[in-house]
Order: sequence, then structure tokens, then C-alpha cells
Amino acid sequence: MLENMTVMGFDFGLKRIGVAIGNTITCKGSPLTTLSAIQGVPHWQTIEMLITEWHPALLVVGAPYEKQGGTDQFILHCAKKFAHKLQTRYQIKVEMIDERYTSAHAREIKKEHKLHQHTVDSVAAVLIIEDWLTKNHTAHP
Repeated sequence: MLENMTVMGFDFGLKRIGVAIGNTITCKGSPLTTLSAIQGVPHWQTIEMLITEWHPALLVVGAPYEKQGGTDQFILHCAKKFAHKLQTRYQIKVEMIDERYTSAHAREIKKEHKLHQHTVDSVAAVLIIEDWLTKNHTAHP
């Protein structure tokens, strides 16, 4: 049986950062919120409130690689910097995961369900969490 662990995921962006929560028992995530950011810098007190409320054991940040395997070096650098700040500020382990297709998939979900643009970022964070959970905590027979 898997240990029940809460995981908080972040879809990093320079203007918005989607946040979601999930756990290792269900391997499912739920959108929490979308934070405004200025050049990738969020309102850290809001993140602190979310961490205090949800008590995640792990934080997962999407690494923005391009479809062909390349990267936008500036965005990737900013995402890594954000992940490092999360770890040093909150003393919680942070992992980065390839989020290559999550934003496109989240936009498809937005169209299908007529969601608000800010919701796309938190839905992308759900996809990041669920991808991490599937790869790392799927029960094996």
C-alpha cells in the first residue's frame, strides 16, 4: 500500500502561476488557484498560506521544455529559480518535471468546458501533478 502523501504542483509562468494539489493514494489532482506574478515572482505570502493550509510533503514545478525538445532558456532559468526559492523558503523537497504538453492540453480542456483563462494555469498544474503521480507513485502488482 502506498503512503498517503500530499503533493502541490505549480505551472510556472512569468505573468501567472497555476497551483494544484494532489495525493499519492488517488493519483489525482485538483486545481487550487492561479497566482499573479511579476516577471515570474509571485506573492510569496499567498504561497505560504497555501502550504500552511495543505501541508504538502513535496512540491512539483513544471519545467517548460519545447515540443521538439529544446527550451526557452530564459523561461526555464526562471522556473528553476522559482523551484529553488520554493525549496529554500519552505524547506520542502521540490522536483521539476517536463511539462511540455500540459499547457496545450489545459487549453483544450478550457475550450471543451468553457473555462476562464486563469483557470487554464491551475488545470495545467493539475496535469503536472497527475503526470508526476503516475510516473512516481502508481501501485505495482
